[in-house]
Amino acid sequence: MTSVLPTDLTVQDLDAALDGFRAAVGAEHVLTDAEQLREFRDPYWFAGWDDYEASAVVQPESVEELQAIVQTANDHGIPLWVSSQGRNNGYGGSSPRVRGAVVVNLRRMNRVLEINGESAYAVVEPGVSFFELYEAVRASGHRLWISVPDLGWGSVVGNALEYGVGYTPYGEHSANVCGLEVVLPSGELVRTGPGAISNGRAWHVYRRSFGPSFDGLFFQSSLGIVTRMGVWLMPEPECYLPGWVMVPRDDDLGPMVDTLRELMLGGSITGYPMILSPVAAASVFTDRAHWYQGEGVLPEEAIERICSELGFGRWTMRFAIHGDEAIVDHRFAKVQEAFGRIRGANVVGSPQEVIEKILFQHEVFGHQRFLMQFSVGTLPHDRVMRAIELYGTEVAPVVRREVARRTHAPAPEGAPAA
Repeated sequence: MTSVLPTDLTVQDLDAALDGFRAAVGAEHVLTDAEQLREFRDPYWFAGWDDYEASAVVQPESVEELQAIVQTANDHGIPLWVSSQGRNNGYGGSSPRVRGAVVVNLRRMNRVLEINGESAYAVVEPGVSFFELYEAVRASGHRLWISVPDLGWGSVVGNALEYGVGYTPYGEHSANVCGLEVVLPSGELVRTGPGAISNGRAWHVYRRSFGPSFDGLFFQSSLGIVTRMGVWLMPEPECYLPGWVMVPRDDDLGPMVDTLRELMLGGSITGYPMILSPVAAASVFTDRAHWYQGEGVLPEEAIERICSELGFGRWTMRFAIHGDEAIVDHRFAKVQEAFGRIRGANVVGSPQEVIEKILFQHEVFGHQRFLMQFSVGTLPHDRVMRAIELYGTEVAPVVRREVARRTHAPAPEGAPAA
C-alpha cells in the first residue's frame, strides 16, 4: 500500500476512495503497490525523489467506469491525473503534477471504433497506440496512411491533445482531429460538433457546432477527459519521395530555413521536415564516448569527424514530397533548384541523386561507410521494400564499381556499398 497522500487528506479519505474505484473497475485494476506504481513514475527521476509520486493508479475500460471514477473522486476530494498511454517520457511520463494524486491511466480503453475508408477517418479510444491504429488500418484493406511521431508506442489521442506532430502532410495532429467525446469534471458526458445530435452522421467529417465550437478547451487542459476522438487519415498518394538536404557550414542554417519556408508556403515540400545538427543525428546511432571522452561540449574536431564518418552535413534536413508522380518530379526539381542556391548544399532524392551524392562525399572525405535511413513510420511496407530494392539494385552496384575504380581494387562480391 502506498504511503503517499494527497494534500489535506487522511488515510481514511484515500481508502474510502480506493474502495469506490475498486467497485467501479475491479480490484485488479486499482494499483497501489510501490512496485506496480514504478511504471507510472517519471523514468528520469533522481533516486529517492518522490515530489510527483502518485498515491494509486486506476485503469478503467469503459466510459461508464471512467464516469464512476470521476464521481468517486469528487465525493472524496481526490485529485486525478489522467494519461492515455503515459509514455511521453521526455515530459515526465505518467507522474502527476500534484503529489499524491491518483493517476487515471486509459490503456485499457484501447478500441479502434471505426475506420471509414470512403471519408478517410478513424475513431479511436485514448488507449489506442499508433502501432495499433496502423495495424487496424492495414487489416481494413483501405489505402490510407496514418501520421506518426518518431515512436509508435504512444497514444494517438494523447499525442494530438498535446499538439504532437508527425511527418506527413497530416503531421499537425491537432489540426486533423474531428469530433470529441469528453467526460467533464462533473462526470457528465459531452460530445462536440455534430456528435451532440442523436443522429448526427457528420460527427467525424465536419468540425463545427451549432453555436460556439469548444473542442479547443480540451487540448492541453484539465477541463475534461477525452474518451473518443475522430482522426482524419491521409489517402495513400501515387508517389512519395523522401529526401535529404545537407549543408556544409554552421552559418548555412539561416539560408536553409529561409529556403524551406519558401518551398513549404509554395507547396513544393508537403511533409513536415526535420532539421538535425551533427550531434543530434549522431546521438541516434552512437553514444558521446564514441566521439569524445572529455568534459564540456564536443570540440570542433569531434563534430567534423561525425560529419565525415556518418555522412552528415553541418545541418541535415529530412523532407518529403507527396502526390502524383509528375507533380512530385516537378516539385523535386524546384527543391533542387532552390537549395542549389546555397553553396555546397547536397539534395538527395532519386536513385541517381543518391549515387551522385555518395560518390561526391567519398571524393571529399574518402570514408568507407555510408549510413542511409529509410522512413518506415508512414510508408507502407511494400514501398519500404521497393526503396531497399532500388538501393540494392541501382545505387549500390554503381557505387561499388566507382569506389573500386578510384581505389584501383576490385569490388568484393556481396560487399556493402561504400
